[in-house]
Amino acid sequence: MYLRRWGVLFPSTATRVEFQLRRESLKSRGIDTFDDWLAKRGAVMEYLTHEWFRFTDGPYNPKHSDRTPTLDVWQLVQQRSQQWAGVSRGQALAPLYLEPPRLEQLVLQAIGVMVTAMARENVKVTSNGHFLDELIERVEELVEARDMAAEEVMAKRFLALARVSSREQEREGFSLEVQVETLTRYATEHDGEIFKLFRIAETATKPDERRTFKELLGYAKDHAAEIDAVLFFKVDRAARNLFDYVELERLEDEHGVKVVYVTQPTENTPAGRMMRRTLANMASFYTEQQSLDVRDGLERRVKSGLFVGKAPFGYRNVRHDGRSLVEVDPRAAAAVRRAFDLYAFHGHTIDSLLDQLDAEGVVYTAKCRRFTRSKLHTMLRDRAYLGEVAYRGHWHEGTHEPLIDRATFDRVQQLLGGQIYRSHELTYAGHLIMCGHCGRPITGESIERKRKSGVSVYRYYRCAGYTAKGHPRIRLTEADLDAQVMGLFDRLKIEDEQVRDWFARVLRERTRGQQDANRERQAELSRQVTLLRRQQDQLLNLRLLEEIDADTYAAKSTELRDQVSRLSVELEATDRGRAELGEIAIKAFELSQVLREKWLTADYRAKRHLLEIVGLNYRLDDVTLVPEWRKPFDVLAEGPLSEESRGDTIRTCDLLVPNQPRYQAAPRPALQAWG
Repeated sequence: MYLRRWGVLFPSTATRVEFQLRRESLKSRGIDTFDDWLAKRGAVMEYLTHEWFRFTDGPYNPKHSDRTPTLDVWQLVQQRSQQWAGVSRGQALAPLYLEPPRLEQLVLQAIGVMVTAMARENVKVTSNGHFLDELIERVEELVEARDMAAEEVMAKRFLALARVSSREQEREGFSLEVQVETLTRYATEHDGEIFKLFRIAETATKPDERRTFKELLGYAKDHAAEIDAVLFFKVDRAARNLFDYVELERLEDEHGVKVVYVTQPTENTPAGRMMRRTLANMASFYTEQQSLDVRDGLERRVKSGLFVGKAPFGYRNVRHDGRSLVEVDPRAAAAVRRAFDLYAFHGHTIDSLLDQLDAEGVVYTAKCRRFTRSKLHTMLRDRAYLGEVAYRGHWHEGTHEPLIDRATFDRVQQLLGGQIYRSHELTYAGHLIMCGHCGRPITGESIERKRKSGVSVYRYYRCAGYTAKGHPRIRLTEADLDAQVMGLFDRLKIEDEQVRDWFARVLRERTRGQQDANRERQAELSRQVTLLRRQQDQLLNLRLLEEIDADTYAAKSTELRDQVSRLSVELEATDRGRAELGEIAIKAFELSQVLREKWLTADYRAKRHLLEIVGLNYRLDDVTLVPEWRKPFDVLAEGPLSEESRGDTIRTCDLLVPNQPRYQAAPRPALQAWG
């Protein structure tokens, strides 16, 4: 015995594992007799030692229980249990299915009860006739005290599901109302009632369908003893794929719940089950084929340059000769163009853009007049306004009219990518100025104080890391920073009118050298555009020869199209810049001479715009504002004559290429070095 149980004659150590299995627990797993136990004990011990209880070697993750290794000593317990009980042969540990009792069985039970009752009352039965007389006498007494006509026989209880997947099915006579009526009639004809009905309408999404189907299965399993059958209109209304049909078969086999397809009745025989499985295969094939047909249709629309669904804001769907096409909605398109223009060139944030559009009377829809923040952000990100169509994660060339040019769209994406969101009106906050001590942004706060004369508003600016250990505790008022900004603007101004005129003339002369460089740049850009267009043609040929798949073609085509668009915009800007560069330089110089006057009358947004025009970055060193000037304002800030100047030459913007012969020929007034 020791050798058989432990593998050795006398084990030095032993682990005792004991499970207590009550009769109720065994019955719930389909074990009612000793023969049942012998047949299923391998499955029971496997369930007890693998699922119901086990020791793990490390933390247990309920979501991924199979990833947690079992402790070595418990693996030995599992092995010994298997040696004793035998290997599980896949028996289902499901409750026993009890057939409803027949009338004969109920009568026999009633006779047995009456025999027992008479024996307890010491009534001696001498013959069958004597027993019947005694039985009838007692039954008559009981019946007289009750109204048997009013008592109903217990009805059968049915669970049911009605499903409609499309409008076409409803038109073909399979609407929810028709299905519910048919299911109800079946339940009535079979002396029962539908006590719980699940519905799936044609408007339900796939997750909703799955959720409802799982709820039905879960309810049927939990209340298997209370359900006579689960009713469906027909097989394809019950399961649209083979996985769901297998779940229904398991519901019958493991839980004893009968599944009935009322318009496709079959017997519970091998031939009947084969017929049901054939119908389930046909339903699965129809669903898969329909999915492929829909996908092919969508791909054909995309290749035609059409949207696969509802057109984005700015366009509208129209029907023409039975086809769904897209055209520009004039009112909405004007709103889209205005939103892009304001965000790209007028210094707006998402929040201030919402207010500006509302103030200008730009309406989103009749029901929702004001744009929401999320919809506006989505609109500014949508490449459909460039004339493209989105499908399966890629963008394809569309046939609809673009609403936004590439340069404006790219600028908006750059601003959104930089997360330039400012919902306040603090001139020097919002990442405009950085702390010279720690590199964090300077932030601001507004404090209101009630005075006798009214409410006074004080604005203070400090580093975002102001409270960090060892950080200087410096706060500046808005008036302090305003004074420093005015001082910076004064450095840009040239008081002598003769010097100002001469400086402007020199800027114009310097632009002529830059024009030659622009011509060379334009030729190079044209060459690159031609090369990319040639690559687009080669890519199309590879796709037509089916040497690359559709996804690779779509991704590479989008990449090449973006490169061509970017170079085209740059080419256009370079060509335009040859004529405009001199005027831009002059306008920048003229702006620098009137900055103080503009600042005094500007609002918050205009002040921010002026600071962004003249400076690349700003840094606060202790209490001093230090700018990094944009060109050509850096030259003006240092002065036309500085220590970096050579002799009587003048420093001008590095943006312009020097042309010494033209510059030296230009007449110059006598200049005094700036102090």
